[in-house]
Amino acid sequence: FWTYRDGATESGLTVHRVAPGEDDGDVLAQMRVPLPFGTPGEDLVDTLAETAEQSLVAVLEALARGDLVGTPQDPSRATRAPRPHEADLLVAGSMGARRAFHFVRGVGRWNQLVVDVGGSKVRVIDAVELDEERRVPGEVALVGDSVWLGCDDGAVMMRAQGV
Repeated sequence: FWTYRDGATESGLTVHRVAPGEDDGDVLAQMRVPLPFGTPGEDLVDTLAETAEQSLVAVLEALARGDLVGTPQDPSRATRAPRPHEADLLVAGSMGARRAFHFVRGVGRWNQLVVDVGGSKVRVIDAVELDEERRVPGEVALVGDSVWLGCDDGAVMMRAQGV
């Protein structure tokens, strides 16, 4: 959720030893995974799973050979993402068109994302079009089962659910 909400251009994963605390075992490997613009969240999950599989095999082989020593984690740098609050689920024109498109495309099917259309919250489940030439800041329109969101830097068409 936060990878997409924050507009990150990459994700990643860590292989670490299991320890009594949560995610506090020695780090054995870390990988960065690019996150191309507009990648659906399920595609990112698949890519991360493939990367994890390859990394885990390499780590286990290195451990079996005795070639790998873990790096202790620094607890002061450990962070835990909070659960999204209602305000985090709102897709607004202030996000910008590209960021709104990427966010909704990434997590709309898994989260209860909404757009405020004339005071009513409309659930959006996917971003289907980005028009960076269209300038209609602040305009929000429900057209059939689509919501158009106007931003300073373009407009985004999103598929609404249950309209």
